[in-house]
Amino acid sequence: MLLCPGGGYAYSAFDLEGYDIAQWLNALGVAAFVLKYRLPAEGHQRGYDVPLEDGQRALRLIRSEADRWGLDPARIGAMGFSAGGNLVSALGTQYDKGVYTPADEVDDVSARPDFLMLAYPVVTMRSGITHAGTRQRLLGPDPSQELVDAYSNELHVTGATPPTFIVQAHNDPVSTLNSTLFYEALKSAHVVSELHIFRQGGHGFGVRKATGALRLWTALADEWLRASGVIGSLSAGDVVPTVQQSLDDLERRRP
Repeated sequence: MLLCPGGGYAYSAFDLEGYDIAQWLNALGVAAFVLKYRLPAEGHQRGYDVPLEDGQRALRLIRSEADRWGLDPARIGAMGFSAGGNLVSALGTQYDKGVYTPADEVDDVSARPDFLMLAYPVVTMRSGITHAGTRQRLLGPDPSQELVDAYSNELHVTGATPPTFIVQAHNDPVSTLNSTLFYEALKSAHVVSELHIFRQGGHGFGVRKATGALRLWTALADEWLRASGVIGSLSAGDVVPTVQQSLDDLERRRP
């Protein structure tokens, strides 16, 4: 799994939405790679393309080295949180967009994720739905409609978009339309996906900050990964790790 932490394209929450998530996935037997993607407002030329450039290259690197790392090149996914969800939904819908000049044979490898997981994502750049700060840092203060549409990823869903798991809280200050619009686009394209919206939870819960019923989201994600064939099916008597089990294991591993 390629992990893309959030941070509104102002910073990256590597701990909460990177390393914590990686350790939870490791407990399920899933290898995880935390992407330290460049930020669009750091002065790069065409800064709005920079996160997608890094996402494409990272996916290609993982797939090209799959044999060396003992991975299945046909079961490589991407998971994004908040602004990282914008990056991952862009990667899932625009994996073949030419946003950088190929550098070597790695860039001949497909950058398409085999599945997507989105947590409280900022999917769209459309006014009134997007998160204003994330949009400004990605596209600038006065983007053209063409640029807004280019990174409103619900507009780019096709039948080739990977199956997707989405989780968000109803009381998230980022509009849940980001999740529902993407889900409806997936459904219209006949891409089998799953959406969970919990009553409480706010934004940026990861695994560590999930409380109440929201603590179940990792068990639901685990079941979806198994049902989708990403990881092995459960056998009789197997226990799906809960958020608390994942957190307890995480704490035991901390130095």
